[in-house]
Amino acid sequence: MTGTLFLRDLRVCWRNPAAVLLVVASPIVLTIVFMAFFRQRLPGRMDQIMILTAGGNAAGLYDGWIFASVAVLAGFTSSAGVFLGFLDDCGARRFELYLASPVRRGAIIWGYLLAAGLVSFIVSLVVVAFGQVWALAAGQPVMSAALWLQALLGLLLTSLFFATLTGLAVGFVSSQGGFAGYCLIGGSLAGFLTASYALPQGAWISQVAGLLPFAQAAALIRAPLVAPVIGQLPLGSGPNVSGFAGPYTLNYLVGAKIQILGGTPWPALTVVIVLVVWSAILLGLGLWRLYRVLRTR
Repeated sequence: MTGTLFLRDLRVCWRNPAAVLLVVASPIVLTIVFMAFFRQRLPGRMDQIMILTAGGNAAGLYDGWIFASVAVLAGFTSSAGVFLGFLDDCGARRFELYLASPVRRGAIIWGYLLAAGLVSFIVSLVVVAFGQVWALAAGQPVMSAALWLQALLGLLLTSLFFATLTGLAVGFVSSQGGFAGYCLIGGSLAGFLTASYALPQGAWISQVAGLLPFAQAAALIRAPLVAPVIGQLPLGSGPNVSGFAGPYTLNYLVGAKIQILGGTPWPALTVVIVLVVWSAILLGLGLWRLYRVLRTR
């Protein structure tokens, strides 16, 4: 039954113009905005603080950062687009018909959670793949198979996190207007906490933001995307790399560790575990809240 509802939720998502706007138009608009307003401004400043090898280039490094940022934010908006169908079902009282049949509440909830996670993963993956095609066309280094596996793990965990976060949020709003407010506020917070819109000002702000799952999710995706360019720098895993990682919030791999917002490198496994724990907490709270919503139907 969960599988049937899962497929039904996917079809509903693509039939809803507002959901399609969040799922499809959002990453396109984000890519255009980042390329038009950010890419032209920062690479020149990077050249002033980085000693690049003959094959290295600031544009390649920043392009990897751009597409990783877009992938993270697109994961958030696309999961929100799927849950618009949940609000439509509530408003149209479809859940009352479902619950009058053998359909269980758990099947309804898990159907939406799985659909949101899958759509978020696919959209983020498309953004990362487009970023690699862009890099290849521009003559920039691209990810190896091992880095692709790391990126896929980051995309999977990020999609899980955003699906559970949105599942919890939708349990506290009763209208599409309220959910639009969540998308606006949540998207803005996600952009700043992942340092996609602006860089944190002050060491303590960077440290606090680095402890939140938004920065950790971004780190898991950014690290493999910028690693090919980092590998062309002198002493790519040495201290000179951290000289520009902090000011520009470029997450990168240092052996088995990941730099988060220019702070102390974390073991990659620790970042994964922390993100999984956050997702599990949000999942538990979301299931509790959504079950309560469906009990009132």
